[in-house]
Amino acid sequence: MSITLSPTGAFVGRDTVVEFAIVAPDTTPTEGDWKILGCTRSKAINLQWDEVDTTSSCTEGDIRESLVTYKNETFSFDGVSSADETKNQEELYLHIRNPEGGQPTGWLRFSDPRSSTEMLVLEAPALFTQFNKTRNYDAEATFSLEGRLIGSGTVTEVLINGAP
Repeated sequence: MSITLSPTGAFVGRDTVVEFAIVAPDTTPTEGDWKILGCTRSKAINLQWDEVDTTSSCTEGDIRESLVTYKNETFSFDGVSSADETKNQEELYLHIRNPEGGQPTGWLRFSDPRSSTEMLVLEAPALFTQFNKTRNYDAEATFSLEGRLIGSGTVTEVLINGAP
């Protein structure tokens, strides 16, 4: 894999890789558990903190005070549907539709370029909450996936294969 960066370090979204593992959230996936979610287009990870207003009669000035309480990390991906089993779309859909253990959980791995030779890799347990299939009569068949991370997981820097 080769990543081309602009002089400012910008990169295109197609260099980001999305993978999943259908493994219980309390079990760390092995390398053989990971499967690429193929034919993706848009890939979004959203991080947001909930906050509480701590303004009181002790607050000085006319500025509201706040503290954060809980972190929410959600994700959404979409792409072109494929009947090719190596794209793993149908496997994930079937897991979300009828999950073993009653909950549509697993692990998500989101690999983003950090440089031309490194990826920043987020791996965390996930709750898959929505899988949509869109089948327009005269357009490409598409899918979309949404969910949330349900654990901290890990964030690591990984050298790209063949990097010095």
